[in-house]
This record gives sequence, structure tokens and C-alpha cells, in this order.
Amino acid sequence: MTGATEVSGMASLPMELIDQIVSIVCQSPKRVSRNTLKNLRQVDRKFHESASRVLFSNFVVPITDFEIDGQNRPFFDLELLCRKSIARYVRNINFVCRNPWKGSDGQKKQLERLFPVCLTRLPRLQSIEFDPVNATTPEQELMTRDIIDVLCKGLYHHVQAQPGSSRFKGFDIEVGHIDHHALSCRRAPPDRYLQNLSGCLPLLKQLKLKHASRSPCEREASRIFDLLHSGQALTSVELCGLADIETEGACAGFIHPGAPLHDLTLADVHTSAQRLIALKEFAGTLQHVVFWGVDLSSGTWAEVFDALRGCHNLRRLEVQGCGYTLRGDNAHLRDFDVQANVRSSNGRDFGYLSECMELARRNREVLGDVTFV
Repeated sequence: MTGATEVSGMASLPMELIDQIVSIVCQSPKRVSRNTLKNLRQVDRKFHESASRVLFSNFVVPITDFEIDGQNRPFFDLELLCRKSIARYVRNINFVCRNPWKGSDGQKKQLERLFPVCLTRLPRLQSIEFDPVNATTPEQELMTRDIIDVLCKGLYHHVQAQPGSSRFKGFDIEVGHIDHHALSCRRAPPDRYLQNLSGCLPLLKQLKLKHASRSPCEREASRIFDLLHSGQALTSVELCGLADIETEGACAGFIHPGAPLHDLTLADVHTSAQRLIALKEFAGTLQHVVFWGVDLSSGTWAEVFDALRGCHNLRRLEVQGCGYTLRGDNAHLRDFDVQANVRSSNGRDFGYLSECMELARRNREVLGDVTFV
């Protein structure tokens, strides 16, 4: 034998083939695949790297009461993540509030110090999710909004420090909310976090904003409908429980017209027909549209569906419980059909909706159904 190291067996496999083996393992039931991935990490360095990228790609950070030396440290799991080598494999991080904190004093400052450091330790991070506590007091709602504000601010400053960065793909947050009449004077501005989030929008590919309220009829007024005009890379947008601030049909557009948007979901939203008519800008990319409980403050659904008829790649259109906001003597709400997808007595609304549905059906037959990862 020569002095050269002999390479054989598993160590000789190319990284591409090892990645394929790991991807096949991931198709097994979740518990089986996780155990197998843990075993694969013990084979050699190549398998350790490939299996680790999958095993630790999604990381859940529970935010819960945890006392150390008399101090409440609800972000202790995040502290541990920053110290571990697995941080470099994390692609998606989900902050989940497990239970109400004993007190929010000082906790915001803890996260303000920790989160910027955390971002520098997560080189593969692509998306952030936040699942809030079910707010039952003004203090808990304020706490929830403070966390969201810190996350958005930290992400904004991190992006600004890395101009040209495009690794961030998604931001998914839910905002807890209680009855307006129960709120104290300490309540945070409803969408204060949007000021920082707007600076990140040009880089995001996916955005989900959900406003959760105990009242099924309450929507939170939001500027996001205007701010989305800077989302030039957006492919998927989901907005829930929000009310468009513009109410007179004088909107400033919608999602950036150059964005490769293919998936839009609006649920329990108040907006205008003029805002939704702007979807015609995505005639070549839009494939899946969901309108659940969307009420128009101006314009008609006929105008919206007429615009969607021009989206020649549309393959799925789901419309349920939509209608019009009450605004004076609204002719569209006279004797409407309560069983219809759209609460309206305007025949043109249903005519254009039927044409859009037929367009989507034909496209599914010719182009195939919509599948999003």
C-alpha cells in the first residue's frame, strides 16, 4: 500500500448520493425517520452533516416561565440553542408561548439582548414563526405585541447589516387580541411591528399575518395592505382577521406588481374591490386564491372576479362566506341568498364567479392541480 489514505465504503459515497439516502429516510413515519436520522449521524462526517441539516431544520422555542436563581428566563431554550452547534442547521424557528408569564417586566429587554445575537448564530435561518398565548388580559396582549415588535426589529436590523441578503423567505406571526373595552391605557399600538417588518418585505417570499380575537366579528385595522406593495419577492401571502385602513376605494395598490405571486389567502378580512382588482397584475403567476369571510367596503365582487378571469394560470379558487360591509342602503345586500358563496343579490357577482370557477377547473385538467410546499 502507498502512504495515501485508502477511501472505501460509506466514506467514498458522494455527498449528493448521501443526501438522497437521507431524503428517502425522511419519507418514513416521523418517529421512525427521526430515530434513523439520529443513527445516521453516527456513521461518518458526511452522514452527520446531511442528517443534521434535516433533523434540526425546524426548531421550536417554547416561551414559558423558567426560573434560575430567582430570575424568570422565559427564553432559556433560545439561550441554549445559541450555545449549541446545531444552531447552524436551523432553517425555521417557531416561538410558541406555552403559558402566560408571571410578569412581563424585564422580559422584553431579555429578548432584545438575546435575539440579535441569536440571528448571527443561525446562518441558515430562512423563516420565523410566532404562536402567541391566548390573551385574556391587556397585559398579556401587550406582552404578545412586545415580542412581535422585538422579533421584527431584530430581523430588520439584521437584514440592514447584510445588504443583498436573500436567505430569509418567510415570516409567520399571529397577534392575540381581546375586547377593545377591556384594554388598558398601556396597550401597544396595534401594528407597531409593521414599521420594522416593512423594511424586510422586499426580501420575503412568504408572509402570514393573523389577528386572533375572541369576537368573530372584530377585525384589526392594519396598514399591511399598503405596505405589501414593497414585497417584490412574495410568492405566498396569507392575511387573517385584518381590516384595510382604506375605506373609500382610494387605495395605493396591493402586492408589488412585479412579485411572482402564486398563492393568496384572505380570511375574515375587510378590504375594497379596488384592492383585489390589482390581482390582475399577476395574470401569469397566480394559481391559488382563497377568499373566506371577505367583505368589500367598496366596489363589487363582479369587478373582482372579472379581474381574476384574466389570470390564465388560476387553478384553485375557493370562495366562502364573502359579501359586503354594511354601508347605508346597500343594494347588493337586498334579498341575498344565504346559501351562496357570496352574500349578494347582484346577479353579476355570481355570473363572474361561475366563469372564474370554470376557468380554474379547465386549468386543473390541462395544467394539473396546485401543489405548494
